[in-house]
Parts: sequence; structure tokens; C-alpha cells
Amino acid sequence: MGKTEIKSRMRIVQIQLVLLCVGLLALACSGGSGAPSGGEELAPGDTRFLIARGSALEEVTLSGQETRLFELQDKSYVLQPSLSPDGRSLAFIVEIPARQGADGKLDFGADLYVSERNGANLRPVLKHGRVGEYLEAPDWIDAKTILVGVRGLDLVKSQTFSRILKIDLASGTQEVLLEDAVMGAVSHDRKSLVYSSIDPRTRVEQLVVSDVKGGAGRVIVPDTSGLALFSASAFSPDGSQIAFAAVDVRQIAPPPPPPGAPAPQTLTHPFAQDVWLVNRDGSGLKRLGETAENMPALTWSGDGKHVYAIGPGYLWRLDPVSASAEQVRESGERSWIVWLAGP
Repeated sequence: MGKTEIKSRMRIVQIQLVLLCVGLLALACSGGSGAPSGGEELAPGDTRFLIARGSALEEVTLSGQETRLFELQDKSYVLQPSLSPDGRSLAFIVEIPARQGADGKLDFGADLYVSERNGANLRPVLKHGRVGEYLEAPDWIDAKTILVGVRGLDLVKSQTFSRILKIDLASGTQEVLLEDAVMGAVSHDRKSLVYSSIDPRTRVEQLVVSDVKGGAGRVIVPDTSGLALFSASAFSPDGSQIAFAAVDVRQIAPPPPPPGAPAPQTLTHPFAQDVWLVNRDGSGLKRLGETAENMPALTWSGDGKHVYAIGPGYLWRLDPVSASAEQVRESGERSWIVWLAGP
């Protein structure tokens, strides 16, 4: 082998080593997932969201950019993502379709998972304890403490139950914070909680605000409001208002008008949910937008000027002041949304 050939091969090896080092450095900077940290600059007027749909969790912008953080290979569903106060971690629900368990018996339900902000180090925190038990709507009190709802069937009492759990991630311990309650959301200052209280006898719901310790709460949307099936509650950034989805049962069977009065106007979607807004003290209840979606997810923009809602039909941008609703783009499937940046 001549000197020229030896030098040529040495040069090739050097180039290969440089490329290998660059690749390893890029992998290390990405946390091993290939996903961005979410700090990229947005174009003027663009908005970035965290969206869970199907088996994947993605970052999506209104301009059409999409970055997949992870996708579950067993075809379970990723639901209800929540970003920790320090922005470093995610909590979300993984719903398991009906399948045969390790013991050969049918199993289905939903579990609580956490991961790093870029989707790396995905791991279970709490799994459903029995067939048909569902964890739901996780939210953070601080970087190490999560509130999560759980629903299921009490086999001893032969009745359904709903409760809110408080979970310490460091120790793995859990405690029941509230019974007969459906998890809503924690305020941005991490001091307040909005949730649905359920009458254990009638199963009628009311929307309640309390402190995060689970103390005595204040009913802000009572059972006399005509609303039902509360979901997707979300505090405004300043904590003064709460947006939520609900069905207006008055549209299902409106009361007859007084003699001589015109017939009341009814909606064309009596069983679908619209987005509603109420002040923290219970005043100012109003329909924020006639979205007519089934189980939409809600998130506020960082400046509090918009509420974004997403359902199986559309992504909506709602104005809390004018109560106007704008269809931004088609959704096409049930999704969950968290505002990250932009207007």
C-alpha cells in the first residue's frame, strides 16, 4: 500500500470520526428523543400548541409546523397533557383499549404517566387499580406534586365513584383529596382548584372553586344553572375567570313559554357541548361560543385574550369579551391542547 493510499484512508477515517462526534453531540442535546425543547422562535402572529391525538404527543403551530415528541407503539391513546410549573415535565393520561391482560383476563382503563418536556424518559406514575378504572385530567401543584382524577366502579357498593387524588412524585405516595369530585384544573398561581362536585345520590354536578388543599369550596355554577356534563375547566392566566365546556339541558326540554309569548329559541345540538365562561366569584355566567363539540379540550392564551378549544370537528379561537367563536382549522379527531407560545 502506497503512502498516498494510506493518507487517503486516514483522511476518510478522520471524516467518519468527525461525523460520528457531531451525531452524538446532536443526540445528547436533544435528550435522546430527537425532539425540540420548545424554545424555537415563532413567526409573527403564529401560535404553538402541545396537542395529544391518537397515540402521539406533538408540538403544532397554526402555520402548519408539526414536531412529534413521541408515539406509543402499542396503540394506546395519549390524553390530557399538562405542563409542569417549571416547564420541564409533562403529565398525561394513557388510555388502554380493551385487551387481554397477562392473566388472560380482559383489561381496559387509563393510567397516569410523566415525561420530560421533550417527551424523553416516559414512565408510569399510577396505573388503574381495576378493570374499567380511569385516571383523568392531571395537573400540577408544583414540580413534584400532581392532582389527578379517578373514576371507576366500587365493586363492594356496586356503584360508580369519582375522586381526586394528590400524588407525591418523589415518594410515590398518594392521598384522597376530595370524594365525589371530578378533576378540573389548578390555577396558574397554584393556589386554587376548580372541579365538579357530584351528588352521590342523584349524580347531579356543580362547578366548584376551592384551594388546592381541598378545603371548603365555593359553588360557582350551581345545579340550578341548567348546565350539565361539565368538562375541560381552565382558569384564565390571572385566575379571575374560568372557561369550561358544558351541555345546556334547557335546550333539550325547554320550559313552555307564557301565554302569548314567542317560543324560545333552541339550539340544533342539544347534546353537544358549548364553551362557557364564569367569573371566579360565580357571576357573569355566559356562553362563550356555540362550538357544538363532543368533549372539547380548552386552553387559554398566555395573555388571556383568547380561549382555544379543540374537539373532533374544529380548533376554535374564542374571544372572552365579545363571546365570538372562530373556526381556525379542522381537527378531524378528538384531541387535547395546551397553549405554549404566541397570541
